[in-house]
Amino acid sequence: MSLRPRAVAAPGTGMRRQLEVRARLVAAARRINWGLLAITVAGSLLGAYYTVKIRQWTVMSDELQYQRLAQSIGDTLSPVPNIRGAYTGSLAQLYPMLMAPFIHFFAMPTAFRAVHGLNAVLMASTAIPAYLLTREVVPSKLAAYLVAALTISVPWMVMSTMLLTEVAAYPAFVWAILALQRSLSRPTPQRDVVALGGLVLAFLARTQFLILVPIFAAAIVLHEAGWDLTRSRRPLPALRDGVVRAVRQHAVLAWTAAFGLAVAGLLAVAGKLDQALGRYATTVHGGDLLPHGILSATAKHIDFVAVGIGVLPFVLAAAWAFSVLVRPSAKEGHAFAVLSILTVAAVAFEATSFNLRFAAGGPIQDRYLFYLVPLLFVGMVACLLDARRRSIAVLVVGGTFAWLASITSYGPSGLLFFASPDTVWHHVLQGRAWQLGNLIGVDLTATKVIVAATIVLSIALAYALKRLPKSATFAAVGVSVFAYCFVETAYVFQKVVPSVNNGAPATLAGRDWIDEAVPAGTKVGAIVAPINANWDGAPRTWGPGGTEAVWQDAEFWNKSIDRVYLYGGYGGYAPFKNLPFSLAYRTGRVTIREPRPVIVMSASDVRFGLAARSSKVYATGMMLVRPARPYHAVWATGGIAADGWTLGGVPAHIRLYPAAGGHAVRRRVAIIFQSSGEVKKPRQVRATLGGLHYSSTLKRGKQRIAVLDVCVPGSRPLDGTLSASTPTRHGPQVGFRITRIRVSGSGARCAPS
Repeated sequence: MSLRPRAVAAPGTGMRRQLEVRARLVAAARRINWGLLAITVAGSLLGAYYTVKIRQWTVMSDELQYQRLAQSIGDTLSPVPNIRGAYTGSLAQLYPMLMAPFIHFFAMPTAFRAVHGLNAVLMASTAIPAYLLTREVVPSKLAAYLVAALTISVPWMVMSTMLLTEVAAYPAFVWAILALQRSLSRPTPQRDVVALGGLVLAFLARTQFLILVPIFAAAIVLHEAGWDLTRSRRPLPALRDGVVRAVRQHAVLAWTAAFGLAVAGLLAVAGKLDQALGRYATTVHGGDLLPHGILSATAKHIDFVAVGIGVLPFVLAAAWAFSVLVRPSAKEGHAFAVLSILTVAAVAFEATSFNLRFAAGGPIQDRYLFYLVPLLFVGMVACLLDARRRSIAVLVVGGTFAWLASITSYGPSGLLFFASPDTVWHHVLQGRAWQLGNLIGVDLTATKVIVAATIVLSIALAYALKRLPKSATFAAVGVSVFAYCFVETAYVFQKVVPSVNNGAPATLAGRDWIDEAVPAGTKVGAIVAPINANWDGAPRTWGPGGTEAVWQDAEFWNKSIDRVYLYGGYGGYAPFKNLPFSLAYRTGRVTIREPRPVIVMSASDVRFGLAARSSKVYATGMMLVRPARPYHAVWATGGIAADGWTLGGVPAHIRLYPAAGGHAVRRRVAIIFQSSGEVKKPRQVRATLGGLHYSSTLKRGKQRIAVLDVCVPGSRPLDGTLSASTPTRHGPQVGFRITRIRVSGSGARCAPS
């Protein structure tokens, strides 16, 4: 027997391919940041746990606007913003683009739930650029993980419960800041191009982020000049060299800026510069850009954000950023300090100016500046891990913030939660402050507790930074801030979700009842009118409140509605294109632009009734009508407001129009009279039509139904009057109310008297 070793056969081609694929998969798995992936997935799942429970919109007409923009993108594959067939200047198209596939391919109830799941993923994805931004400033992976987790554990994550641009703007803003930071710290043409892309992305996410353009330009110059100043250069030479170096190192940006200024100059000459802001063009010339109280209001806006993340991140970040301007540890840190200071100041100032000018009373709405919190978290960990001890700066900033907190109230603002989601947590702060004060026998408020806590914690932080190991201080601050933010955010979600769903149907099924009732692809027009009681006098079982909200709800859930008509100018429930609907009272002929084969109307519209091939009343209080062509009315009224009220002492009029064919036909007219609950004495109401008369006593808060069978001539209209013996409310100005008019008939011929 031979003892020589046997040769091992070389692997075949198939095996080699399997080994290569396996090696590539292993290499790819090693490149995946599993820690960051876990944070992002966990944030997505926790957010989706709450967002998919939402059963109702919150902010109108904002959510309707973005739903319609997404539908337009999905239907036309065009990013041009169109609503109801007309261009609208909403340039923040990033979020509608992301929603478009869901809105296009699914029925609205299904799309609604899917988009809310998408919202959770989008906002949680902010952890990724936050992690990368941290790595640009500090070398610690652990610090970057902490910032990533904190970024998606803030109360503003509750914005994911709504269809608003904030959802996509949060990650887009941080991606843009990351691109700007990389271009600032180590400029190259490639990074400059990416920075330009980041600015475009941020602008498409929210129009307000156009402010990042001047911020970036100023940051480039101030960083280069400031870096020279830290090396004992004189101010003027440093500034001059900084400008020269900025232009030389950022040639791509310089040429782009020159081109942009040229275009802006041409637009300014043409008087169209403000159109770059789309629908927000009025913010440029809508009042004084520096309204009274702008500085104190800006400070209060920043204060709300700082309290929303536990104060410590703001104190540490501000202390680090301002001290780094003078004594930097690295050029990357200096670049981020300049960028963060300019960004926080400019965005806060911009948001505050907008609130003071366009929001009644100038309330604090920090939903316009919560995007800044990742910058504060990065500054916090940079301060904790910096080689230089920033103790004195922490004491100075802590004292300054304590003063700012002392002039800020944390009481109820009267605004809905979405304006400042962190204010939901203020109830807890107020309650715990009262409990603590009651325990120690002192009158305490949230303001007093925050001021005292800021002073104590600032002193403790200054001591820890100076005397204790960095790792211990970092761990204590990181755990404390994360625990605070996580508990706060969970509380806000638990309070907000039930409040949004309060009064909404238990299920999303059937909300798109118009889409289900018409053939696929059918376009529906809407004629807006109040939705009164059902015919039997029972109130509607559900409605989000008021005529405006009812119609907003109908259009939001039904994609088939693509035109809205206003009769007498009534019914503009959203700032989109509305078409005029006119009716000639003498003849009953209707003039309508861009008519639709199906019309949704209020079943209780007391202004007119359309001649229809078919109609059906639904439990929503609306009805779907397939109008007869050409459009014309069966009946119309005069002297009755859109909500059915008449003028006191002035009879209302009703007119029935001849049927097609020129023959006299029999009609049954039913009219509901209603008295105000404020009227104590009963009064007589009368209806006269076609020689017939109805009279009855109408008591306080009650209804009466007048039914008249009349013969409408084939050659002329039939006129009648509706009147009452006395006014019903508010003295002689307002009379009785007509809540429903129904005109029916088989079309049988008759002989008019």
